[in-house]
Amino acid sequence: EVQSTLARCHELVDSIANRRVRVKGKEARLNARISIKPSQFGLHRTDFRTESLPPAPDLHAFDLRQRVTLEKMWDVVFHASERGVSTEIDMETSHDHEFTLRAYEVMTRRLHRLGRGGMLGIALQANYKNSHEMLRRVLALPEEEHGGLMVRLVKGVYTPATDPHALDERRENETILQNFSVMMWLAHEYEARNPGRLKVAMASHRDDVHELADHWQSREREGLGRFRHE
Repeated sequence: EVQSTLARCHELVDSIANRRVRVKGKEARLNARISIKPSQFGLHRTDFRTESLPPAPDLHAFDLRQRVTLEKMWDVVFHASERGVSTEIDMETSHDHEFTLRAYEVMTRRLHRLGRGGMLGIALQANYKNSHEMLRRVLALPEEEHGGLMVRLVKGVYTPATDPHALDERRENETILQNFSVMMWLAHEYEARNPGRLKVAMASHRDDVHELADHWQSREREGLGRFRHE
């Protein structure tokens, strides 16, 4: 199954890279990226089999299963970067948050060393009590190690029924909205200090979240620093 996922991801990357569209009468590359999840690459496998891995000093803190998973994710991220296609890592349940953040940090540094910084993004969910701390961690990456950051802020699909650490939208809606607000403020402050080094994307069907994004966009017009969102 993992090998099939790898093959499909490579095909998707190649399809995006080869696709051409017309924008204002001119031919252009398709503006699209690929999204991947650690579970797609064997993080939760119970039939885990020892595999031969090349030495990787930057993976010494990972166990063997995590190393295999990360290297398979890297296979996709590296191929995509070669083809000029960006990749985004999706967060899953809280059990996998630490691995996902560490994997993002490792692969971000690898891309930067290859001169392809800014081609790997991460999606962060607002429906966890520590959501803004995860964003702080991403933004704490030294500038000389990333070459540009991409972050997509989402509410998240997990509920207390599927993840005990997730917030309940029905009872804790204000906390989720506050998390969105804090995360946007952190992004605004980072962009104000590091112009052009952060791209923020919002993904939500909620009107109150879009109103928050518009608020921070208006602060740019007021001269209070740049905040870009899409």
